[in-house]
Amino acid sequence: MEPVLKFVNVNKYYNNNVHALHNISLEIAAGEFISVIGPSGSGKSTLLRTVNRLIDVSDGEICLDGENITNIGGKKLRAVRRKVGMIFQNYNLVYRLSVLQNVLHGYLGYLDGIKGILGIYPEEEKLLKKPIRRWGRAWMKWMEAEYPADVDILVCECRWQIIPREIDIEAEERFDELDEIYRKDHPRPTEFNAIRKWEKERLMTLEHQVMEEIVYKLRE
Repeated sequence: MEPVLKFVNVNKYYNNNVHALHNISLEIAAGEFISVIGPSGSGKSTLLRTVNRLIDVSDGEICLDGENITNIGGKKLRAVRRKVGMIFQNYNLVYRLSVLQNVLHGYLGYLDGIKGILGIYPEEEKLLKKPIRRWGRAWMKWMEAEYPADVDILVCECRWQIIPREIDIEAEERFDELDEIYRKDHPRPTEFNAIRKWEKERLMTLEHQVMEEIVYKLRE
């Protein structure tokens, strides 16, 4: 079966000579739940944002539903982005617009240019007006987390939007338990550079172990 998402030898270089993605090859099948874990600056956000071409790769190929999307643009790229739901770590609201306008702007990819400029949305979208005006921004955040668009793949930059609260509370408690064990087995150094390295290794080790346990729970 063709994977939903496929990366083939993908690299990304930034202008400051940072090699953010190094020969990334992976396949994600329909229904899979994948976590990308690593310290700050390791390329997680860069990888996630290449899925819908918010960031272009330097070389390699990205295929979505069997189609090579690496170099497409225009209408084809907009069509691809409608297949990829994106929940950002920060909500990236347009603060000069109302809550309703922010939510409805998520539908712009389905409208022609004139309707988008004039704010002419389909009738089913107008049904959102009453609950949004009643509940405001809290409703908007809930809608983002619970009702992503009808997409083929959902990309989440932050764990908080995809993990049920009860499991997240367990994860925090489990992190504290593992942290106590880690500190006993790996005493904190006193030299500044050694402390920085110790903190990175500690967080990466603990987050990786906790996230593995979370994924297991979500699959139960």
